[in-house]
Amino acid sequence: MNLRMPPIQGAMMSAMMPYSTNGFAITAQLRGTIHLAEITDALRRLGRRHPIMVTRVKVDDDGSVYLTDQGVPPIPIKVIPRTSDDDWISILEEEITLPFDYRTGPPFRFVWLRGKQLSKFILIFDHLTADGRSGTYALRDLLMLIADTNLELEPISPAFLGDLVPSTIVEKLKKMVAASPSQALPTSEGWQDSPIGPKQVIPFALSVDETTALVERCKVEGVTVQAALCVAFLVPFAERHSTSTVRHVEIPIDIRDRLASPVGESYGMFISHLEFDLDCSPGRNLWDVARDANVKLADSIQAEKYFYAPTVIITVTGVIPNGMDIASGNDISISNLGKVDIPSRYGALTLESVYGPTVNVSRMEHRALGVTTFNGQMYFTFISCDPDAQKIVVHAKELLKRMIS
Repeated sequence: MNLRMPPIQGAMMSAMMPYSTNGFAITAQLRGTIHLAEITDALRRLGRRHPIMVTRVKVDDDGSVYLTDQGVPPIPIKVIPRTSDDDWISILEEEITLPFDYRTGPPFRFVWLRGKQLSKFILIFDHLTADGRSGTYALRDLLMLIADTNLELEPISPAFLGDLVPSTIVEKLKKMVAASPSQALPTSEGWQDSPIGPKQVIPFALSVDETTALVERCKVEGVTVQAALCVAFLVPFAERHSTSTVRHVEIPIDIRDRLASPVGESYGMFISHLEFDLDCSPGRNLWDVARDANVKLADSIQAEKYFYAPTVIITVTGVIPNGMDIASGNDISISNLGKVDIPSRYGALTLESVYGPTVNVSRMEHRALGVTTFNGQMYFTFISCDPDAQKIVVHAKELLKRMIS
């Protein structure tokens, strides 16, 4: 397979070569007996289902960029004995920082914390070729293939965001960029992370009862769960910085159903971002703040502001408008996948939890929260280099429970 990428997405991958640390992870807990041979064979068939998972980047003499499966080694598998309920956290902290080599591929790897009956799967994806929704589809498909050694899932043709932005939006973005000064994409060195110290991953979960109570209370208050999460994780920053109580949040948003053609369960990167400020002054009613967040979210989506985010602008135009900060100074990025609507049973295996997306933070001020809801229970991973990370999470959990009660 030689799959030519849209010119600008190809140029971005080429510019980031040889290495990318732009990764994220989905972590799952499985109960049941699993054998390495079953995983190895299932990963091989998973690559046939989602071809991008088993490719590398090839650049022609004319600068055209391809994803090719020629000369790509098998998906890497790392097997680590499971020793405790929490040992996966330190392993995730280390694995999320390891780079992908675009020259050799593949842009995906797999870690198995093996126990006799309880295991953790850590699936690590390159964020330029996959998004969080792709990660949950890949997890489901992998478990189906492990459960049935004779199963062959129909391949899904690759799709690229650069080919699918509506033409009316493309023209508007090109005119916008042409009318203002802009800067070229960074060189390879410009994409690389700077040393920022150790990263800390803090996972936690709400119980089924707490999750149900939060969802029901949000309905009563007339807001989305996303709005409530914005409040719980922004207020701690307002309290830390009492002279600056207006805080800033970034929200990755799935735009699969907003593209020119449906992509369904395609494996790819189909997200953009919304950003807004929120007045989190001490003493404000938390649900009043949530209603403000809900209005800003709704207005941004209705106005299709996600198409004017750096992710899409760069993908369509290949340049960065002056004044647009691709590493904006938000307090936190909240990536909420919502309900992960995949089965919990796969033959003799039971999927018990799904955490993620856990992204690799690249700046000291970069803090990210990944949220999933699986089997009626919300799971969270907070990742940051902030020395106060643990305090932020403890306070945010207190605020969530206060909002529920």
